[in-house]
Amino acid sequence: MKRFSLASVLFVSEGEGYEGDQLEALRKVKQSGFEETELIAEGSIWNSSQGPDIEVFKQTLKEMDLFPRSIHAPYTTVNLESSDKNVRDRSIAKVQSAMRFLAELDGKVIVVHPTGSVDEKSKPYDSSSYGESVKYIGESVYKLSETAVECGIQIALENLPSKPEWGWIVRPLESMQQLRSFLHAFDDKHVGICMDIGHTRLSALDVGEQVRIAGDRLFALHIQDGDGPIDCHRPPGQGVIDFNSFGQALSDIKFDGAWTMEVLSKNTASNPVEVGNQTAQVANTWLDRGISNI
Repeated sequence: MKRFSLASVLFVSEGEGYEGDQLEALRKVKQSGFEETELIAEGSIWNSSQGPDIEVFKQTLKEMDLFPRSIHAPYTTVNLESSDKNVRDRSIAKVQSAMRFLAELDGKVIVVHPTGSVDEKSKPYDSSSYGESVKYIGESVYKLSETAVECGIQIALENLPSKPEWGWIVRPLESMQQLRSFLHAFDDKHVGICMDIGHTRLSALDVGEQVRIAGDRLFALHIQDGDGPIDCHRPPGQGVIDFNSFGQALSDIKFDGAWTMEVLSKNTASNPVEVGNQTAQVANTWLDRGISNI
């Protein structure tokens, strides 16, 4: 299953925060039938001053014959759009640490949340704060892009949905149009997009059209399914997303980046191991049919 990756967060995020055993999660990814994975730079092992033991990760991945194609940058403690320079600098340093970690493992892509976490205490963007946020994101991404060149990896900025129920009618860089416009200022070899198809659904955007707009700046995918107003992260086929349109659009743009299944069990009737197996079945079916004809 060389074209598909299973995000290890499936086996890390059960219970409190991201405190699942990240090395055991890698074993479970492999047991699910995947040869590639996306690491997650969250949890206490990433919050410590020393960070995770790179040699232990290297050995475990080698034993599992598992390729860490990508890593999800930290985001619960990161805000690249903050007006507070100290917050931005700390955030940039945390993302850079994850970038260097991935480079040591010979991985390819780091997925980055360009905007801060939305919470009920946050104020909606207005005409001044929206532009200011994009300016600060640009400054942060520029510094990260220098590290990407140094490390030989790619940054993939993820589309994040607005939250109308909290007054967030808009959110910077929510659509592929906005991301493409933003990316004009950056090196097209090292800075691109991770399209989370579930977030695209929540933003009420057409998945096929968004893929085509992302075009050659599309470096990575977060594939999931869902319905209703929440970010479900179910295996494909357990929601309402039009995967035929999605697959055809990816074929049309000749996408050759990371196909990451970013699924969770919390919004399903299954446990993480079952969700991993269900997701592997979907990936095998897609491969049998031809990826361009999902």
